[in-house]
Amino acid sequence: MENRLELPNLLSQLSLKTKGVEVGSFKGEFAAHIIRNWSGKIYLVDIWRPMNEDEYNDATNNKYHIDAYSSVIENLKGYEDRAFMLRMTGNEASKLFSDESLDFVYIDANHTYEAVKDDLKDWYRKVKSGGLVMGHDYLPDYFYEGKEEKNQAVYTYPDGKPELAKFSGFFGVKPAVDEFASENGYTVNKTNEFLGTWWFIKK
Repeated sequence: MENRLELPNLLSQLSLKTKGVEVGSFKGEFAAHIIRNWSGKIYLVDIWRPMNEDEYNDATNNKYHIDAYSSVIENLKGYEDRAFMLRMTGNEASKLFSDESLDFVYIDANHTYEAVKDDLKDWYRKVKSGGLVMGHDYLPDYFYEGKEEKNQAVYTYPDGKPELAKFSGFFGVKPAVDEFASENGYTVNKTNEFLGTWWFIKK
């Protein structure tokens, strides 16, 4: 998979046709792409409200979450029988699904090292053997080079133009995913996008 927009094709190739979860949906644009090009059901998990900055210091943590909630409804119009919105934390939502019940989980919520580790802990066991465990914002190695902490402030855009860069947030996606993969015997695959999607097939 070179681009995350190819996910529906990959799901079909792997005969995964039942249900999946996107943890962190914001406006639901990616979920809408999936549901338009795949025959299963998708559950969108998001709190759709701003958090305190000390809880989540990130550019996506803003006052427009209510507008984003409305955007999801619009983006999923016509697919209400196969796309469902769960307004809660990832941890709360994970308790609604049986272990080994999901075709895939796509993690794109809080980007910090600790939060991604927690999401992997909560959701990995919910995916069936042969299903996809995946997520967004697997940033290039150079964002972490020379850093002692795994939870780093990075400037994601515009790439290569530090004089124009804007604070995006504290990212620890790659260290958390790599650590989990190493501990559980997986090789991490990555799409070729700058804000890459990481993924592996669950054993």
